[in-house]
Amino acid sequence: MPELSSNIYSETDGSNNQSAPNGMPEGMPPSGVNDAWRAGWGALLRFWGRIQGKYASTGSANAYVLTPAIALAAYVTGERYSFRSNFANTGAASLNISSLGAKTIKKMGAAGKTDLASGDIQNGQPVTVEYDGTDLVMTTPVATVGFLGGTLTSTTAMSGAAFNETFATIASAATTDIGAAAANYLQVTGTTAITGLGTVQAGTERTLEFSGVLTFTHNSASLILPGGVSITTAAGDVAIVRSEGSGNWRCISYVRNPSLPATKSVMQAGTDNVLMATAARVNDHDGVAKTAVFFNASGAIQGTSENVSGVVKNSTGNYTVNFTTAFANANYIAMITPDNAGLGGGAYGCFTSARGTGAVTVQIWNMVANTATDPGNGVNVVCFGRQ
Repeated sequence: MPELSSNIYSETDGSNNQSAPNGMPEGMPPSGVNDAWRAGWGALLRFWGRIQGKYASTGSANAYVLTPAIALAAYVTGERYSFRSNFANTGAASLNISSLGAKTIKKMGAAGKTDLASGDIQNGQPVTVEYDGTDLVMTTPVATVGFLGGTLTSTTAMSGAAFNETFATIASAATTDIGAAAANYLQVTGTTAITGLGTVQAGTERTLEFSGVLTFTHNSASLILPGGVSITTAAGDVAIVRSEGSGNWRCISYVRNPSLPATKSVMQAGTDNVLMATAARVNDHDGVAKTAVFFNASGAIQGTSENVSGVVKNSTGNYTVNFTTAFANANYIAMITPDNAGLGGGAYGCFTSARGTGAVTVQIWNMVANTATDPGNGVNVVCFGRQ
């Protein structure tokens, strides 16, 4: 019984002149014509069935079996065979056609032929393989299409696509091995202090979102954090870290949860280098003046002032500056500078004659005459302290 894949038929029309049913020689008897045509049509239909997936496979456990109605006589190098799979594979798989012996099903990867991975063939999937003399190599796409491995050695342009990985969670631990996680965006759960992030090739980046409070511990070699200090995380904080190889990581960005700005106590401590200082909280830092005013000899405020509700002239060179918001205690710093231009020669000084949480009284003094005096142009008062 001739087959299209055998050497019986020729691609040259005139060479198909063997005796019927393998050919149609010149002047053949009429009785052989029907046999030749029947053989040709049979071979054509069998070939069609083999490459069109006419048959569903049987078998199980990664061993596919294909049983055409007319048995295949032999595997032929270069011939293709198609089937509809009856199960999904879970690993390396084989196909046995017409009991000719199981042949390994391979797929093509960056390094050449390779065994199938789990899920490369799904239940009901049309599959076509080609015999290469050793294995049956898939010519149809695997079901789990993806990057097959290898190294990108030059700039690769992407159009309408991106490398995306799923969001994942990872529990905090002394060494939280983010390098081994199969995701670039990780939510760190738990409260265990972190002192290391695992080992992965240099240049690897991960984005970490913390779900709660833990200590992100600074180390000058293995976990370099902004400002060289450890960070107490808060829910919603986000860090971007980059591997420098050999288990060493550097935090290149740390953003606090925008709903958690720096508090008054944090601003007064002045040690946090990652919390956001809002306009309402900047004034809480100890290095910021809480009161500032310039007033003339009569006590009238000149220009703008800060945290001053008014100035009262008590007597010659004696003024009380009243605060809009009181200080926490009376141990604040009061800097007083008289502007005595126009008073002529002499030495002038100033001091506080009384102070309270809500006001400070200042005195201008002529050091030569040893007497109180009004300032020539006015007085500057600036106070530092906690409110």
